[in-house]
Amino acid sequence: MEYSKSIQLIPSFDLVLLGLGEDGHIASLFPGMDLSEEKDTIEIYDSPKSPKERISLSLRKLIHQIVF
Repeated sequence: MEYSKSIQLIPSFDLVLLGLGEDGHIASLFPGMDLSEEKDTIEIYDSPKSPKERISLSLRKLIHQIVF
């Protein structure tokens, strides 16, 4: 809960450097997940990869501003 509150104070990130998992996941956001939640963080309790329990930024938070 404290993590979620801290993240809400950050409107956007200047730079996000992400890796890409062999199955195509980024930031613990796995293919097939429902990414429609309107919050900044997500809790994952049944990840297909270890560790099973994770905390991550939501897709909404990660793509708040995109510059290429």
